[in-house]
Amino acid sequence: MAVRKPVYASVHTNTIKRSEEFDSVVWSKLNSATVTANTTTAPDGTTTADTITFAAVTNSGLNQAPVISQISGNDYTFSVWIKRIGGTDTDINLLVSDGLGSTVRGKTATADWTRVEATRTSTNNAVGAVQIRNATTSVQSVYVWGAQFEEGSFASSYIPTTTTTKSAGGDFKSMSLADIKDTFLHPAIDLLVSGSTGTQQGGTYHISTATSVGGSTEVSGSNTPVFTDTRADTSLYSAAGIPEALDQPTTISNYYLHKITGSDTSYTLPIFTTATNQIQSYPEATFESLLQEWIRNTATSSGDGYEINYSYTTGTNRGSGMGDTTLNGAGDYQTLQVGDDYRAQEFPNGTAVTTNTYYLKINKS
Repeated sequence: MAVRKPVYASVHTNTIKRSEEFDSVVWSKLNSATVTANTTTAPDGTTTADTITFAAVTNSGLNQAPVISQISGNDYTFSVWIKRIGGTDTDINLLVSDGLGSTVRGKTATADWTRVEATRTSTNNAVGAVQIRNATTSVQSVYVWGAQFEEGSFASSYIPTTTTTKSAGGDFKSMSLADIKDTFLHPAIDLLVSGSTGTQQGGTYHISTATSVGGSTEVSGSNTPVFTDTRADTSLYSAAGIPEALDQPTTISNYYLHKITGSDTSYTLPIFTTATNQIQSYPEATFESLLQEWIRNTATSSGDGYEINYSYTTGTNRGSGMGDTTLNGAGDYQTLQVGDDYRAQEFPNGTAVTTNTYYLKINKS
């Protein structure tokens, strides 16, 4: 069955000048950063992507103060496409300033072109600035293309500019796959992988010491922990009991895996055009079915940095830390004599200490 893409009619303005010409003087070069123009193929298929080379100093990069009067309390988003050079992913920082404060977002340039963005809620009625800066103090380079700064909490469809700012929209326009990702899918994944465990993270997992958690369902099994912290119970060892069983543990804590329950929220259904150019609104069930499949595909196999995975080494902590404790004593040496029978055994002793704390971590990659 053919799926008709949503359409939209909102007007957006890209207040960046020379959005594809980072070698232009409108882009101030910070701390010895350099730009080489037109070094590789851009996402639109033209050879217009530039190379930024950051110097081995802090905050090396590019700066532009877009001509936009920010309004305190409104959101503003800076976006740009980036791609790594060479075989190693490269981290950069995006900065959005309103004259009183700044928001810095760390982003990663991978082997594929990725549109990255940073959003700030302005606290000032003034013109701010945007920057592309290095994340490490070493010489490194990335490809860049298509910068955009606009009012709103997310990046809209890219609007190329030259000497002036430019607006687009107002007419109905079919959403591209990139538009669908930027509007629906990527913001949803960002919410899902946050450190929160509310209804907006529905379908993801967290750890708890409780078998029952409001808003979640235990999935590790019927009261079956995924991790148990045990220690020797020193009260069970005595000289009179020699030979004591070597392993006489007591359970300190159990940790259970839970799946968060989502909730249905209200929203405005998008519209689409029929084969006869009629404008219609999606039936709610149809659109939600499409969106669920899109998000599921993105979360499992997106290939553009939004695949969700779990580990205990990388990502954002989800729920309780799983403590592994031991006794720190050097041993309690005891003896037992019954007639000509002499026996000795060393028992566990000491104070409980935490040797490791493990976290279930959620990550997008």
